[in-house]
Amino acid sequence: MMELQRGVSRARGIGLDAELISATEAVRLMPAITTESLYGAVWMPGDGHLDPHTATHALAAAARELGARVNTNQRVTAISISGSNAVESVNTDAGPIETEVVVVAGGIWGPQIAAMAGAFVVSTPVDHQHAALLAVRGHEMPHDMPCFRDPDNLIYGKAEAGGIVLGGYEANPVARWIDGVPWDHAGTSLPPDQARFEPLLAGAARRFPFLHDAGIVKLVCHPDAMTPDSNPLVGPVPGVTGLYMAAGLSLNGFGGAGGIGRCLAELITGPETDLDLYPYRPWRFGPVHRDFR
Repeated sequence: MMELQRGVSRARGIGLDAELISATEAVRLMPAITTESLYGAVWMPGDGHLDPHTATHALAAAARELGARVNTNQRVTAISISGSNAVESVNTDAGPIETEVVVVAGGIWGPQIAAMAGAFVVSTPVDHQHAALLAVRGHEMPHDMPCFRDPDNLIYGKAEAGGIVLGGYEANPVARWIDGVPWDHAGTSLPPDQARFEPLLAGAARRFPFLHDAGIVKLVCHPDAMTPDSNPLVGPVPGVTGLYMAAGLSLNGFGGAGGIGRCLAELITGPETDLDLYPYRPWRFGPVHRDFR
């Protein structure tokens, strides 16, 4: 509970509406959960969820309205650096783009793109799985049920079609492509491993006992960029003027995108940003992290 209270304090410090509530209040908000081993919760009334596909296209459309140009199906092949170690241009398979600023927001390809400018940053693709669970008769989840995260059982999720979309943090996740992510990966799903996901299903059933009877509609696996401390790589890269990182988001990319984008815009257009980005500095990992084995 002390850890939750610290989290509430941090959230309020950056303007989020968060409060520590009792187990009884938590069950009132989410009647489907059991109070066994539950002592309290953090409630964020302003939280919610979005469809990633729709949100991405909405952001792109808004950017175009403000004058941005969105080039798709173009792969970055090189970043040109001047003699004074400043960004000059980005080379793509469709030709060069002259620019003085590059923000590396390439997800699991982030370290490989940064290396084109001579920068060393650390993140590793790690398999992350989530499952769509069928609705259980008599225990259908309401569509307006709050999203949830249970750190003790290492799970998170939301209601979907009366069932639950469930994700979690495996105790022994599998690292992938430690020598470099294939450029043609294209974000496609990889073969899932249900045996590895079973402990998370068991954890979900401890919090939602009726899930013992829930079937799996689909289990999917997507690698995500994880850093050694699970914090993102955000900010300027020393030694290369005009190079910024917004990568290694460690499963927090969608939720943190707005704030990260704002901070980078403030850094690029002015001398500083309102938030302290020092814990997320891209250069915080030393030479020991060059050995991925």
